[in-house]
Amino acid sequence: MRHCSFDLDSFTPIFFPCRRLFRWVVATVLMGFNFVGALDAQDHTIVFSSGDSGVSVAITNWGLDTCWPSFDNMQRGLIYMGTNNVTIVRVGFFVDAPLTNNDVTPADKSNMQTDINLARMATAATKWDLNLDSSIDPWYQSGANTVYPDRWAAAMEACQKYYNRHFWAAEGFNEPDYSPNGEGSPQNLYDIFGYLQSSSNFNGTAMEGGSTLNDDVALSWFNAIAARASIGSTHCLAGSAANYVNFIQSVASSNAMPFNPELHNVVEAIIGANYGLKGGIWWGTAERARGDFVRACQGKRLGYADDLNNWTAAAVYRGPNGAVQAFLGGSERMATTTTYRFFSRDRDVFYDGYGPQRAYTVTVPGGNGYWVNQPDMEKVVDITWGADVQPPINGRYLIVNRNSHLVLTVPGGSTANGVQLIQSTYVGALYQQWDVNSLPSTFGGDCSYFTIKAAHDGVTMDLNAFSYANGDPIQQWNGGTNLVEQWYFQYAGNGYFKIRSRWSDKVIGVSGGP
Repeated sequence: MRHCSFDLDSFTPIFFPCRRLFRWVVATVLMGFNFVGALDAQDHTIVFSSGDSGVSVAITNWGLDTCWPSFDNMQRGLIYMGTNNVTIVRVGFFVDAPLTNNDVTPADKSNMQTDINLARMATAATKWDLNLDSSIDPWYQSGANTVYPDRWAAAMEACQKYYNRHFWAAEGFNEPDYSPNGEGSPQNLYDIFGYLQSSSNFNGTAMEGGSTLNDDVALSWFNAIAARASIGSTHCLAGSAANYVNFIQSVASSNAMPFNPELHNVVEAIIGANYGLKGGIWWGTAERARGDFVRACQGKRLGYADDLNNWTAAAVYRGPNGAVQAFLGGSERMATTTTYRFFSRDRDVFYDGYGPQRAYTVTVPGGNGYWVNQPDMEKVVDITWGADVQPPINGRYLIVNRNSHLVLTVPGGSTANGVQLIQSTYVGALYQQWDVNSLPSTFGGDCSYFTIKAAHDGVTMDLNAFSYANGDPIQQWNGGTNLVEQWYFQYAGNGYFKIRSRWSDKVIGVSGGP
């Protein structure tokens, strides 16, 4: 047995073939997906042809947020989106204490320095968006849900001076329709923008608003400030998809830019692209579905369907690199269960390896109401064809290193957490066999990943210590729900895959291997 540990390596990837131990499982799975029965009345079909020229429905302005001040959010978003595609960063201003000599507090400056440090990670982000990121001190409030516009604008100007840079856009309020926030009225926001536009520090800065929580009221807020705003913005944490569409189209018809500064699910981008959204900033981070959509939508869209009543949508894109992918999503809080059926008109294809076939069905799950049991599902599906396509992945496997032909092994058949995995000669042991299963759509978030569990104890393959470093160990850990315990498979041809970490996007390699 060669005691050579498996590790994560972004420079010398090792490829792994999945060789199934129980061949009958393959037949069962393939028959299940090849059979196309009568369609449910609620199915939505996306018809596409791989050879079509497609249509351009790109969103070209993409960003990440520092108002959730997380190094991991920024790092992982840049990894999955590609640093060059992150052209906007959102940073905070503060109204949680009165101004002293027209300046904010040292604590607020410390928070802004954190935002600066995170924003600088996005080296291609030439557009900075200034956004409210604090509670509201009574010194700024003139009454119930009203503020002093001059004081508010003075705080924004004090923060701009600390940042010491030109801002692409300024959001005066953040979710002002959510009454516990204690923000001001549409008239207050209009007046704040007036003060900012008279300041040389905001010369050329686009006024943006009203950044409502509920898209049902977004248009009324924008109409109240439209004379001074060149960007109309809303979130989609409440309200209907139909009103989101109406907002986007109405803002565009007024010659302003429709923008979503806090995208919570890829469905908001899929629908937004179809109806004219020009930019978006991901809340939290971007993982595989979001990152791949950012890239793919710069190519051509081949098919689309939505159910606005259900707050779900799906689309097929051919990216600039020629890859064809399907994307699905459902609103974080308002989605209703919807089934989407992809149908290839011009040829049999493989959907994440299932095929050859024309049709493939995926269900976007819903929940039980506002923020109750909402799975917030989003997903990407690779669509391929030709002589060499990936096989489907689901079941029990050996994971065999392409260079050494040794198999991934839990040393000694240990069941302990933290045991570092090795490669060794296959002896038929269960601790050398792995159950590889995709995340269920009800798991929540991006479901484009797999768990890999040792057959002898059900313990999950895990990246040690949430690491981004090359060479850190791969171990087993009794979990399965942490992001470091989830993986995806990038096909490398001839039946081999790169196995990539959901956390870092780096590939599993052999320590010291070629």
